Amino acid sequence: MRRATPLSSHKGGTEGAGTVEGGQGILIAILITSLVLSVLFAANLKMGDNPDEVSHLSYIRLLIEERGFVRFVADDAARFETHQPPLYYLLCVPAYLVSGGSYVVVRLVAALIQLATIGVTWRACRDLLPTRPEIAPGAAAFVAFLPTAAQLAGSINNDPLTTLFCTLIFWKLGRVAVRGGHRIEPALLLGLFLGLGLLTKLSVLQVIPAFFVAYFVAVRSRLLTASQAVRFLSVALVVGFLVASPWLIRNTRFYGDPFTLKIFPLTAGVDTPTPEKMMRLMGWTFDQYLSITAVRTFATFWFVLPPNRLIAAVGPLALVSLFALGGAWGAVASWVRARQMGDADSAALARLTAVYAAGLLLLIPFFARFVLTFFQAQGRYFLPALLPVAVLTVLGWGSLPGKLGRYGLLLVTISLLLLSLFQIASLGKGLAA
Repeated sequence: MRRATPLSSHKGGTEGAGTVEGGQGILIAILITSLVLSVLFAANLKMGDNPDEVSHLSYIRLLIEERGFVRFVADDAARFETHQPPLYYLLCVPAYLVSGGSYVVVRLVAALIQLATIGVTWRACRDLLPTRPEIAPGAAAFVAFLPTAAQLAGSINNDPLTTLFCTLIFWKLGRVAVRGGHRIEPALLLGLFLGLGLLTKLSVLQVIPAFFVAYFVAVRSRLLTASQAVRFLSVALVVGFLVASPWLIRNTRFYGDPFTLKIFPLTAGVDTPTPEKMMRLMGWTFDQYLSITAVRTFATFWFVLPPNRLIAAVGPLALVSLFALGGAWGAVASWVRARQMGDADSAALARLTAVYAAGLLLLIPFFARFVLTFFQAQGRYFLPALLPVAVLTVLGWGSLPGKLGRYGLLLVTISLLLLSLFQIASLGKGLAA
């Protein structure tokens, strides 16, 4: 079996060293800009301008006051997030204590987590696509400047830490699809990241189907035998659930439900709109409900978080629609070309594209079930697939012909940065009203 040498090692020599040095400068600039965005979001947005932030802060306070893990109580609004796993909130405890409970300071914990996610994105792209050095800065900038991710990086919320662990998972799943491997270490790392993800937010369960896709692709491409794939996949899942088992056992003991699936509806409150309530109140048909949910979900992934009133703003919505369509079109074209080329590098690129596209699409059934229960059309629930979205978008725009590909990606990243800055201004100064 022929191996793709460029996918297993970077070029050496002076030229490679110069490229790495220049790339490090770009990464540092992206990290600094991301930190500035996070600080601006943290300092300018009032409490309540981020999703469920009051309840998240209450969880941290209760951990300190009760000197241990907190039990969920359905009638206590301060405990609405205490069904969540504790890892993120434990990381916030020192910031809370040092600052005397300042919500601005506690928000900055997410900013540091965001920096780690950007760094992992950069490293993953350099590792998986070493012959496409332009993908790493593009994907890192996408992760840093996407307004939804940037705002959450200046908030009190467990989504940024969830995104970090899912980014690590998709990096390692990409390695399975690109290289296969015949050692157990990658499976152990996958299990560790899965377990830590489950100790952060149990919705990380949604990425498990992507494990099966990655190992299936590796077997189909003869990078692993079927028995190896079954063994490594089993190791990854077993380790993941073992790492998360203390919390799962606790949930079973207290609630009779390891994944707290029955508890979540109790956290929504009596005022949370259901599809039936919204259709009756607004006079929508079911088809209208689905279309409005789709638009809201798309907007709240790409450029805005509730309660901002810009969700239906035509200009930003049209702009990010162009970004998504261009990226999707280019990614599909890149996959088709890679399949046709037939060489080892192109085949590896096609496998990576397929696994990342599947990882994103496999989140849709979980989300569909959610929005058919509550009118909670928030695109942030797709942030676990942020690395696949970033890679596919950047790869797609970079694959478009001529100046469209050359300057299109620059337009995407600059526009996302400007949209993030506009979010800070609109929420911080009330311009959205």
